[in-house]
Amino acid sequence: MNIDFKDEKKAYLYLRYISACIFVMFWYFVGPIQAPDSYTYIHGNEVRSPLYPLIIQMVNGNLSLLVLLQLALGLFAAHYLLVTLKEIFRFTIDIAIIVLCLLLYPYCHVLAPSVFYMGNYILTEPICYPLFLLALAFLFKGITQGKLSQYIAFIVFSGLLVLTRRQFLFLYPIFAIVFCYVVLIQKPNFSKILLLAIFVSSILFTNVLEKTYQYVQHGKFVTIPFTGKQMLISALFVAKEQDEKLFHDPTQKEFFINVHEKMSAMQITFKYRQSLVKNYISYYEYFNYVLHGVVPEVLKSMNLKDVYVNNAMFLDITFRLIQSNFKDYVKLYVKNIQVNMGSRSFVLFLISMYMFSFLYCLRYGNAWALVFFLTVTMHIGNYMLVGLVEPIKWRYSLYTNFPLAALLAIFVGNGMKKCKP
Repeated sequence: MNIDFKDEKKAYLYLRYISACIFVMFWYFVGPIQAPDSYTYIHGNEVRSPLYPLIIQMVNGNLSLLVLLQLALGLFAAHYLLVTLKEIFRFTIDIAIIVLCLLLYPYCHVLAPSVFYMGNYILTEPICYPLFLLALAFLFKGITQGKLSQYIAFIVFSGLLVLTRRQFLFLYPIFAIVFCYVVLIQKPNFSKILLLAIFVSSILFTNVLEKTYQYVQHGKFVTIPFTGKQMLISALFVAKEQDEKLFHDPTQKEFFINVHEKMSAMQITFKYRQSLVKNYISYYEYFNYVLHGVVPEVLKSMNLKDVYVNNAMFLDITFRLIQSNFKDYVKLYVKNIQVNMGSRSFVLFLISMYMFSFLYCLRYGNAWALVFFLTVTMHIGNYMLVGLVEPIKWRYSLYTNFPLAALLAIFVGNGMKKCKP
């Protein structure tokens, strides 16, 4: 099949046709793939945010139909963002092919010796990734077109993302940056107070909706009881034996002593591996073992079954340990981000582009500069948030990695031309 690069409409049609055929093959030949976490979504476990379990319920647990919907949504979102970027940056079809390949790469990511077919997994990634692409598309449209409806669409998709993974709380600071841009630089004809009210209302509504879901499903009007357990692990790595004196509650003290003894026996705490702190993997290779092995084992031995009570206990223990071992905790946290952000040269390039786009936007009010600035801000925010609770794996960073890579490809291939007014 020869693509006529001179006829852009036909070329884009061919791109849609080819990518659709590939996605149909993913659906038909690969089918649904269940990961160890999949059952918690299928059965609506209390530690899971509401949207994905509700989607599974909507398709009556038909995983083949679920995968089809995931792939269709991903294909639509990638092409929608591609068209949006094309309207803004006016690049040629050859750059469009590169951008589309980057946006769709997570759906067939090579992880030697296997392949990660993202759209086929019964996990939140196949829903969150396309929702994030659509959120970006509407945000970029709002910036370049100045329409209230585009900003509202961005807010709606942001809310859906938070209701699927609380990881997307990093989008909330973006609201503040966008509002400052609207007021100080863009100055559109719609009410700024109305936009601010919608921002604030969406945050409150999303929080209440998640708590309501937890109440209806599990009888507790709270957010998901999982954050404490995730944050606890990094704090345990840097904890010292004498930290048991921090706890006056006998249950907390017993829990900490039992967990710390098991980790010390394996010599995986900071005390034993301080000389290896530069290689953060020497800690985080044990993250899942402690999270899913040591901690549940100790909870079972102590007969602590209430996940909501345990989550509150974990948070209290975490903050006490961080306060007592602040420097070591920060070292581990920063190393988690540094190792996964990329090489030093790439980070320096990203920082320079980040500062340049920020200053250019302030000086000239140029929209493409804000598009890049916001994308990098989301990229950094994502890493900073995930770094608090997890080792930053590819699964958690792909949301911002590939849109950022697509923008860099546009800038390199097309030059930093002014976007459409």
